[in-house]
Amino acid sequence: MKQVFLIMLGVMVGWLANEFTSQSTEDVNPTSLEQQWPQKQESRSIEQSAQNSVCSCPKESDIVNTPNEANKPHSAESLNELLLARRFNDAVRMYATSVNTGAGDSTQKKTVILNYLDNLFEKADYEPFIELTDVFLADFYSDIDVLLKLARFNQKLEYYTEAVDQFQLALSYAYRTNDITKINNNYESFFQEVDEHLTSGGRWSELINLYLYAAVAGRQNTADKFRLAEVYLMAGEYIHGRALLMELSSDIDLGDKAKDLISKLDGQNGVDQPANNRSVNRQSERVALTRRGSHYLVPLGLESQTLNLVLDTGASLTTITRQKFDQISHGLNVRLVDTRLFNTANGITRGNVYLVDQLQLGPFYLSNIEIAIMDFDMGGQADGLLGMNTLRNFQFEIDQDSNELVLQLRN
Repeated sequence: MKQVFLIMLGVMVGWLANEFTSQSTEDVNPTSLEQQWPQKQESRSIEQSAQNSVCSCPKESDIVNTPNEANKPHSAESLNELLLARRFNDAVRMYATSVNTGAGDSTQKKTVILNYLDNLFEKADYEPFIELTDVFLADFYSDIDVLLKLARFNQKLEYYTEAVDQFQLALSYAYRTNDITKINNNYESFFQEVDEHLTSGGRWSELINLYLYAAVAGRQNTADKFRLAEVYLMAGEYIHGRALLMELSSDIDLGDKAKDLISKLDGQNGVDQPANNRSVNRQSERVALTRRGSHYLVPLGLESQTLNLVLDTGASLTTITRQKFDQISHGLNVRLVDTRLFNTANGITRGNVYLVDQLQLGPFYLSNIEIAIMDFDMGGQADGLLGMNTLRNFQFEIDQDSNELVLQLRN
């Protein structure tokens, strides 16, 4: 059976659609650098969310029972039976009823659900994990415990940028000090573990992408900058590494350390500049951009088709609208990878992810790139989003004077 993987894509595509229809600069993708995560006034605990009609508030009579279950009390044990039978809608309704009616067993039932998710996680039983998470968050979207489990789930699948999104989403709903502390501690552990894992494999490009994505999400301090500079240098990207060290040279805590490393890189103290200075010698190319309000459209080649995508560094995955994909998919050499969950302006929704043999960005050809297909409206002026899973293959910058995307292929 096809495994179904989870990504919480940091893209709220409904906001982008409004941008193209209204030309308002306030509807930028909320996962991009200029935007914040969901508004603080939506932050509520599970119990508060239920009491304020965040969830569908079912009566006990709404829960569908089989004849053998009709006379069973709605206890934690019966909830566990529903989970084992994979009747997830009924299970969440039962839990919601306990929350809404103020029953004293809601905490116990929540524990049953969390333990069941843990069991699925440990067994790598991905499909029911996604299904239960989807159903649960449709009603209790601000539940921090489940959001943290999703972040760790993404980490296990090596969807690291999506895990960053999930941690940030959980943080946006946290208002109690202990919840904020729990989220931050989990995030720090996650980042350290991923850094060590990618470093051990010399996967510098992926690690650079993760640090850059975290910076876009507002998760970068001076220590992270210094570490990113080190990673740049280990990847042979001398110019970018040195530029970051120069920024840190006046820092009260890391300034001396940054200056020492700059001196070594510049050939002082008997240490030569790195011979493998790839970023100096590699040629850059320019791709013309089209300005649309506060966004830029980038032409992307997909076999014989040309797509116009919004450049979005806050999107972890390149995404195409369902309408456009249906128009061009006949004859395309693409392979369905899995179905994943995405966080959109309208809540959690499912989308298909395909593996594309080849994409063309400017003069560059990229192989084996994933694209997500989702139902959303870009106002007829764009076909989707150009995300970081494509852009991470390059060192890139936007030349706003000439409206061009400057690309330099990473090794």
